[in-house]
Amino acid sequence: DQWLDAIFKLCSEFFSQCRSLNHIKYFAILEIPSSSSQNTIKKAYKSLAKRYHPDKTGEGDGTMFRKIKEAHDFLLENVDFSRENVDQPFDSLLRGVRTKLRERAKALLEEQQYKNVETLLFRLDDLKMLDNLANPHLKHTDTIDEIKKIIKGHVEK
Repeated sequence: DQWLDAIFKLCSEFFSQCRSLNHIKYFAILEIPSSSSQNTIKKAYKSLAKRYHPDKTGEGDGTMFRKIKEAHDFLLENVDFSRENVDQPFDSLLRGVRTKLRERAKALLEEQQYKNVETLLFRLDDLKMLDNLANPHLKHTDTIDEIKKIIKGHVEK
């Protein structure tokens, strides 16, 4: 929940439509993109409810199961599905991740900050978490391949 709070604070600063970003927490709980349809929300709920049901997990209090139910109910009651194909506030920002990472990799290589390049390479797999948050999907593997190609080209010089 901490990273969701951080995202919300960031959005509050930069987006005027921030009230709608309260929904992002619930989409994250259901492990689906914020541009998901009503049908996708229902499917995600059914899948996660089976996985986290207290009878199956042995968790007596069912905390995660309750969070999943709350997310499902909240989204079905509060999301305007008539705007399904409209960009969400985060979409353009997330689509820019590839360009920013490419520029950052080039700058680090030019400045010979190889420790930071190593860290960047190590953290690239974290991009898969962002894949489904934007509409259309980010395709993290393409981004990772592009960054690795830039670094490989620099090393081969």
